Amino acid sequence: MASPAQKLGLAVALFWVGSVSAQVAATLEGQITDPSGAAVPQASIQVVGPHGIIQDSRTDTQGRYRFTGLPDGDYRIVVTSPGFARYASPNLHFTSSRLLTFDVRLEIQQEKQNVTVSDTGSQLGVDASQSVGQIVLRGSDLDSLPDDAEDLANALQMLAGSDEASHRRAAIQRLQPTPTSLCPAC
Repeated sequence: MASPAQKLGLAVALFWVGSVSAQVAATLEGQITDPSGAAVPQASIQVVGPHGIIQDSRTDTQGRYRFTGLPDGDYRIVVTSPGFARYASPNLHFTSSRLLTFDVRLEIQQEKQNVTVSDTGSQLGVDASQSVGQIVLRGSDLDSLPDDAEDLANALQMLAGSDEASHRRAAIQRLQPTPTSLCPAC
């Protein structure tokens, strides 16, 4: 059986151990938001502490997180979430029984695309004789097209919409200059 002095000594020792352990534990909390300030739920958070100690957590529906019982030391916070750029904080120093609030605003992840241009592909044919089924208008054909925008649009539509050779010839013949069209004053 312990004497009253021993009981008092044990009580003081337990009190002292409790107060010392309370002094070496810090709490980290904060909120993770997007660029507009909206909460980012289910973001992954890692707290990397002294000697590589890592604690993992996820944010709640309000984008909040909390880590407790962190010993004194320097820590880094790493936050990841789909669609956002990875965030890594600078070193943060935690001291005994302190509450540290650290909010993070994530940036939208920039999509990266690489485009490779190669000169080994096939070349486009620009020879009019190789353009099967196409109507090629040259010099005098172009001169014979109407000047009025609406008439020009109608004439080109007729040419473009016609698949039969007879219709093409008829359309081109209609576009041929007449003696009166060459001389507006006549």
